[in-house]
Amino acid sequence: MAVLRFADLSYFTAGQWEEDLKFAREPILVDPKWENTILAESLLSQLDSLPSREPNVFWMATSGSTGHPKLIRKTKDQISSEALYWKNNLESALGWKWVPSDRFQVTVPLCHLYGLIWGYELPRLLGADIRYSSPSAILEIEFLDSDVLIAIPYTLRSWKEKHIPLPKRIISSGSKFPVPLAQAFRAEGKVDIREIYGSTETGAMGFRNPMWKARFTLLPNVTPRLVSMKEEEVLLVRSEFVSEVAWELKPDTDKPSHWEETKLTDESGFFMTNDIGDYSEIGWNYFGRIDRLIKVKGKRISLDIVESLIASMPEVADVAVVSYADQEDTEIACMIRSNLSPVEIQKSLAKDLPASHLPKKMVLVEKIPKLPNGKTDYRSVMRGFT
Repeated sequence: MAVLRFADLSYFTAGQWEEDLKFAREPILVDPKWENTILAESLLSQLDSLPSREPNVFWMATSGSTGHPKLIRKTKDQISSEALYWKNNLESALGWKWVPSDRFQVTVPLCHLYGLIWGYELPRLLGADIRYSSPSAILEIEFLDSDVLIAIPYTLRSWKEKHIPLPKRIISSGSKFPVPLAQAFRAEGKVDIREIYGSTETGAMGFRNPMWKARFTLLPNVTPRLVSMKEEEVLLVRSEFVSEVAWELKPDTDKPSHWEETKLTDESGFFMTNDIGDYSEIGWNYFGRIDRLIKVKGKRISLDIVESLIASMPEVADVAVVSYADQEDTEIACMIRSNLSPVEIQKSLAKDLPASHLPKKMVLVEKIPKLPNGKTDYRSVMRGFT
């Protein structure tokens, strides 16, 4: 039977993670923010139905881009291989020269794959000095003594709004880097950013400098394949970093929700990312998610693209775009953090968007709902319009 771990910083720094792997406890790494939630209770009540114990295997609890909880099977070999890849290719891939004296400031929880690799495994391989802080606890003085910042776009935007000086080199992942934030950093010219493209299921798939490039360079060990769905090109990938198995929380009308094993890859080892975009010899241009495509009055619309266009307005600090049912039609709605009024925002959007792409409902909020991983909680946003 697996063991549930609310994997805070001390769980890793005290060596508990390595001990769990060594003794085949198959730890399920859960963000401490999920403690005392329905998700945690369902895990605790059904641990006996989860995987049997194997050495060097662990599970990462994630809500991904959809907010739908699942456990992703990972192995220590996958984590070590990805960290070793970056160690051997940091200068050639990212264009940065690393030295043992580099000091890493890590603000991403280690219970997430991105934090585990970039905030734990890789710095240890490099022999770097590692400093851990929660994003809310970081003081300006800490950044002045750091060389590399490991963060997510949401917290980077908060620090930028507070005019906090950041380390010269920044690694970002967890969600797509917002265009306005990239433009603001580029105009300032004080930092150099690399965005890692990937997910808990896939590990790293590619990278880019979001201040200058729209496309991601895929890693050499990633084999891409495109399939057409809903008139869009969807990316499938195969690599040594891709997980093959997950456990998903399945709702049931006749009995309590339960966990079921799911095969993530097809017979050829390819994983369906559900990411849409276009691929060429110069890289992968990520547009959004296939599950965020809707039809409004017969027109196919990507909610992610609408969201990106609204986010590109200088006066918009944050935005979340969703769809809702309005009698027999599907309509667009959004929550916005901005100093402008909804009327002013609509008037500005009407200059660049066709009428079918304009949100029918718009609500100004002080804060957009977020998941523990920093991504937008679209389910909570949708509840605001239903």
